[in-house]
Amino acid sequence: MMRLLPLLLLLAPQQQNWNAVYESDHYIVKTTSEKKHANELGLHMELVYETYAKLLNYTKTPDRKFVIRLYKDHDEYKRNGAGGPALAHYSPGSKELVGSYDPDGMCAIMSHEGMHQFTDMVMPDFQKSVGSGEVPTWYSEGIADCIGNCVARSGKLYMCVIDGGYIAMMRTIVIQTGIRENRVAPLREIIKYNQKDYYSKNGRLNYAFGWSFTHFLMTYPRVEEPSKQIPDGKYKKMLVTFHNLMAAGKKRDEAYQNAFGINGGAPAWDRLEKEWKEYVLKFPDPLAGTPIEGLSADIDKLNDSDGVYVGTLKDDAPCAKAGLHSKDVILEVDGKPALHYGKLIPPLRRKKPGEAAVLKVKRGDETIELKVEWPRK
Repeated sequence: MMRLLPLLLLLAPQQQNWNAVYESDHYIVKTTSEKKHANELGLHMELVYETYAKLLNYTKTPDRKFVIRLYKDHDEYKRNGAGGPALAHYSPGSKELVGSYDPDGMCAIMSHEGMHQFTDMVMPDFQKSVGSGEVPTWYSEGIADCIGNCVARSGKLYMCVIDGGYIAMMRTIVIQTGIRENRVAPLREIIKYNQKDYYSKNGRLNYAFGWSFTHFLMTYPRVEEPSKQIPDGKYKKMLVTFHNLMAAGKKRDEAYQNAFGINGGAPAWDRLEKEWKEYVLKFPDPLAGTPIEGLSADIDKLNDSDGVYVGTLKDDAPCAKAGLHSKDVILEVDGKPALHYGKLIPPLRRKKPGEAAVLKVKRGDETIELKVEWPRK
């Protein structure tokens, strides 16, 4: 998400004593954390840059390097412009990517936010159209999420990962719950949302839609294509055509008609919506194999940032058998805040057979602890 910040923050970066600076072909990473964290992020962003350029057909040389400010933790990041639990944001005034070190989500969220930085610096007319609403927000945020939902293997970046992808861990339970409970806005409506509508009308649910719908267009009918750096699904050509038309300055509705229209006719939005919903419900549960598998989201509480709000649970779901109740709020995992699914799921997926985790849970006016255990093999 490209954030609107106070004017002073937009006009000039905060003065800071940097512990280390890493410089690569396209990036300068300045950090108050350890040098190895700057190196890790810089190397990753070079792989991401290749994906940005290939995906958006950008072949020129940027006139300057992309700057990233990486703070050692979220508290320090908050003192330097962060808002809420997000790990990073792009500041259009200073043209800097700003965030905090996080062993689970740093590379994914920086890759997402870096997409906004990339388009703003090398495709400014396109980025202005994003801000005006001409380029729909589902697309600008969805394609950024698909790049963020990546994995690096043998010096190459593979996007649109499902199993183990950080963005997938953040979004899957949300969008599957939204579909099952019929809480997602109709496709014909949400594809016309501007930024204000997208963020204000249950923003986290809309983010989950944008990610999953873009992933669908990129990879359908496969859930993922692990052998391909950039997937080549059934509807990818439509998405590429849509992007090229928007980048060429075409009006949104004209671009929709030309990219998604069938044999010169109107786009088959109802068919696409049906296929997308059926497809998304096939995504694996990111909590599969953990004691709280089968968790659902409380759609009305997605934008609350004090914990993970539990939705309606089936009586036979593993998470219910483990002691969780509908309307519980998971506040912590093993003493660390669980502000959202990106903080809840990764530590649970790392557990091994015979280990346990302690969840701090708010239940009504009480706060309790639940010990959940992984059975021994």
